[in-house]
Amino acid sequence: MIWKLAVDKNLARLARKLLILGVDTYLRRDGERVTDFLDKALREDRVVVTTSKQTYRISKETKRYKNIKIILSRERNQELLLEKLKDLGLETPWHLTLTRCTVCNLPLKKVNWQDYLDLLPEHVKLRYLRGTWRELWICPGCGRIYWSGSHYRSMFESVKKFISS
Repeated sequence: MIWKLAVDKNLARLARKLLILGVDTYLRRDGERVTDFLDKALREDRVVVTTSKQTYRISKETKRYKNIKIILSRERNQELLLEKLKDLGLETPWHLTLTRCTVCNLPLKKVNWQDYLDLLPEHVKLRYLRGTWRELWICPGCGRIYWSGSHYRSMFESVKKFISS
């Protein structure tokens, strides 16, 4: 089974890394009620990851949430949380690295860079015009543009480090 997670807002850094890894990750919004968060996880068959005892307690005491898989971690240690996810038997989707929008969680769409040249910063535009870079992605939801520059490479290195830990 591929990872499909609902991550509590107190683990936002972990959620961002999971999104970079290509994991379908819903991050609980500020002000979102615990029951709304759990309802979404239930509807979308997501594993809940939280450090909140309240979220855990509500999931265990409310009959409609009895089938939700939930991971409660007392620590925010990302390596321990990663191990707990692996223990659930979820397939590690490392082949999906850098394929989801880090803002709205939608899969990125590879596009022809010439069609988006006017939207790129000048220094990025030059890289494409010189032929240094070839790939460009866009989020169909929020319109955010992703390119394979130094930030992309540093994120990829960060992801590799996260995976190997």
